[in-house]
Amino acid sequence: MSSLMPRLDRVTRTLWRTTGRPVDLTGAHAWLDAPVHDGSVIGDAWLASAAARWGGHVREDVDGAGLLPDLTVLRRPRFQGRRPAPRRP
Repeated sequence: MSSLMPRLDRVTRTLWRTTGRPVDLTGAHAWLDAPVHDGSVIGDAWLASAAARWGGHVREDVDGAGLLPDLTVLRRPRFQGRRPAPRRP
């Protein structure tokens, strides 16, 4: 599966470059401008650069810090916040 993903990524990028249209990330389409990672491994390293972009910083030493206090606040009939999906090998 891991060898398929880079190829799939290239195909989807080619598709969007061929069929898509240009957007103005500083104007009308600014809502599309989101943080992205810049390495081959997706983790939490992007948080510091995203925070710095907006003049902030990441703090891990504050009790209760974060966007959500607990995943259970997202609980819905089809989503149980206490039981995240198992990691795939």
